[in-house]
Amino acid sequence: MNTWIVQENGFQGNVQCSSRSRRSFYSYSLCREHTNEHLFDGAAGDLAEAVDALYAHIRYLSLERTGVAAGE
Repeated sequence: MNTWIVQENGFQGNVQCSSRSRRSFYSYSLCREHTNEHLFDGAAGDLAEAVDALYAHIRYLSLERTGVAAGE
């Protein structure tokens, strides 16, 4: 099984290719690096979609941490 790791701004995402029945998909999860707090899981139809989703969540959580997403 192939695994890809995305690390940025204190977050770590993992993407794995899974094959169930006749279709392949990419499952992904995101956690905080230092605390290993699990934030969410997801699935995508291809690798690019999975990685894009992880980066989008990391950007949002990074902005939220600085108060920009909350309008502060």
